[in-house]
Amino acid sequence: MKKIVLLIDCYAFYCSCERVLKPSLKHTPIGVLSNNDGCVISRTQELKSLGIAMGEPYFKVKHLMTQKKAQFFSANFELYTDFSKRVFNTLKELVSKVEVYSIDEAFAEYSYTHPSQLSDKVQEIYHTIFSYTRIPVRIGIGSTKTLAKLAIEVIKLQKDHSHFFYLSQENDLDYWLSNIPIRNVWGIGPKKAIKLSSIGLKTALDLKRYPHDKKIQKLLTKTGRQTQDEIRGISCSPVFSLEDQFKKGISVTRSFGQPVYSKDELKASLSFHIMKAAEKLREQRSLCQEISFFARTSHFTNSPFGLIKGYYRFQEPTNHTGSMIQVIHTLVDQYFQSGTSYKKSGVFLGDLYAEFQPCLFSKSSLYTKQQNLMNVMDSINKHYSKTVLYPLACYQKKRPNWAMRQQHLSPRATTAWSEIAQTG
Repeated sequence: MKKIVLLIDCYAFYCSCERVLKPSLKHTPIGVLSNNDGCVISRTQELKSLGIAMGEPYFKVKHLMTQKKAQFFSANFELYTDFSKRVFNTLKELVSKVEVYSIDEAFAEYSYTHPSQLSDKVQEIYHTIFSYTRIPVRIGIGSTKTLAKLAIEVIKLQKDHSHFFYLSQENDLDYWLSNIPIRNVWGIGPKKAIKLSSIGLKTALDLKRYPHDKKIQKLLTKTGRQTQDEIRGISCSPVFSLEDQFKKGISVTRSFGQPVYSKDELKASLSFHIMKAAEKLREQRSLCQEISFFARTSHFTNSPFGLIKGYYRFQEPTNHTGSMIQVIHTLVDQYFQSGTSYKKSGVFLGDLYAEFQPCLFSKSSLYTKQQNLMNVMDSINKHYSKTVLYPLACYQKKRPNWAMRQQHLSPRATTAWSEIAQTG
């Protein structure tokens, strides 16, 4: 029995989500914008054909909405997260071992005895996901995660509307590796590619064939050496199922729609970040013992750059939202600088524990009450597929300055009853 790795990659995922709700845009150039409508972070092929690069500032391309009949949307992460869950929950019904890598990618492990079984399974995955969600996917296949990733690059090179490719010796492995720039190899990127070009490595094939392993490790550390082995077909990173995955740290950061000057608004933004981070913490059934925050000014203003940050270590690990918000408010009181225009803030939860046994002298009854309260709040929010219960510290009477600027936001048609799609 042969075991291989599949990489399920959602095509232009954010744009595809928008098209699901607006089928009339099937052939329209579409782009999705970053936080605060800053720059293009997702493009359809039609938009790429107009010469729009990834990361292009919106103010430079917004004229296309009239000249070329292109459409740009503000990032609707609530909608995209819901579609992501639908896609990968469908995948989990088809393959037993799935590792969700990002909002639009997941690795899967599959074993087969005959090539026809693999072909049938890949076809089943593609058609079932599209049938259930209307999200098109590409499937890269390889003996390792890195080869599966590179198989997606081959699909892009082919430009023949293929949905999947098996990158193997039988399918001209070395030929395709010679056509993939080394910067496109998973884990390499532009900066490391410059280092490798200094020793004459330009393509993925060059990295595979380079004989001086110790030199690669010196330039790229152990992780880079493992990447080289994975291109050679030696698996260094197995597929982890959901039960095997455990985040070692959780962070939530956001840029503000407008500058924030007041301490109360900064506290509200950080409280919102804590609420989201704590939800992720409880979702993986863990607790944190360290918490930190930062708030900074913009790099793109004439005023001096400013940064504040604070750190706290709990006596006992916690995942209670209220306790963490209380700590953050105390830290803000300590480090806040009046008269400063803050443009971004974030929180980080570290030193995570999968299990916790309260000490003999701890207030175990309080710990139990906090856990029960969080369980009730999470269950209600999960039932409604959005946050309907949240800490009072996050509340603002009007739209706060720290809320993201989203002038082209589409409806949350799959998670909000008030925004559900209508016909007729």
